Amino acid sequence: MRAKDQDDEAAWEEFVSYYQEFIRMVLNQMSLPTSGIQVDLDDLVQEILISIWKSLPSHSYDEERAKFRTWLTRLVRNRTIDHIRHLRGLARKHQEA
Repeated sequence: MRAKDQDDEAAWEEFVSYYQEFIRMVLNQMSLPTSGIQVDLDDLVQEILISIWKSLPSHSYDEERAKFRTWLTRLVRNRTIDHIRHLRGLARKHQEA
């Protein structure tokens, strides 16, 4: 809950140190594509953390609806899919040029 305050740097650092490995675990479970595009996991983790940082202030936690890690997993998966689509689009444009 403290990480929702974007001005609380200590809370954000604590959040990152706690959830960064969880994000990597989710990414590893996704079996990211290995042909055609190259996904840099460090860049992807940073992109996901930025997305979380932007989303947290408006996120309303409802434990009956879903656990926080369920929401976080869904966000990781959606951002990863968006990232892969973006990389594929760039690869297509590069091939056409």
